[in-house]
Amino acid sequence: MLPRSVLFSNGRFAVALDDKACIRDVYFPFVGLENHAVGHQFRFGVWVDGRFEWIDNGWEIAMSYLPETLTSRYKIRKQVYGVELEINDAIHNSKDIFLRKIKVSNILDNEQEIRIFFSQDFHIYGYEAGDTAFFEPTTNAIIHYKANATF
Repeated sequence: MLPRSVLFSNGRFAVALDDKACIRDVYFPFVGLENHAVGHQFRFGVWVDGRFEWIDNGWEIAMSYLPETLTSRYKIRKQVYGVELEINDAIHNSKDIFLRKIKVSNILDNEQEIRIFFSQDFHIYGYEAGDTAFFEPTTNAIIHYKANATF
């Protein structure tokens, strides 16, 4: 198992991230049991003016925390694309909600079209068979579910 850089938890819900700010573990409703990601990487990538790349090797990545908080601050940058991301993550203290804010900056002098892409690789209840997902248009959300678990 690869090490985790960050673990957020409110005692019932926990999310662990790797050194590239990718979700690797999702524990609910008991921290340490029922890992709904089982270490599989929930990746994200950047599309800049027709070029796409997953965030992995070749990106400058620095992790810290926002001052006096348990909120992460990942700074992710790729000079050749002219893109810098600041990603802040936290778990709500009383609700079982993982929060992620991404600030995208164009560090070049010319205008660019930049898009962010996300992938989820749930293994709800610890195994992949039977995982289902759908787009829910009224909340503009992707819902993942199996049996009694919904994300």
